[in-house]
Amino acid sequence: MAKIVISDIHEPKLDNSFLAELSSQESDLIVGGGLLGRIIGSVIGGVAGFLLAGPAGIIGGISAGGALGDEIQDAL
Repeated sequence: MAKIVISDIHEPKLDNSFLAELSSQESDLIVGGGLLGRIIGSVIGGVAGFLLAGPAGIIGGISAGGALGDEIQDAL
């Protein structure tokens, strides 16, 4: 995961507003990019785990689906 350091986000402009321009990838990483993929993957993994292994497969399915969904969203 990328490490983002924001050193001059509070650099004042002449009109007393703040200058902060971030790319979409940087703002996704700050907000928590990968969260949507993890949630969707967890839901799908939980359902698949239940269908394949019954109630005992839900936890493993959620874990595996969340990790897979996070990796897919990172790749996109």
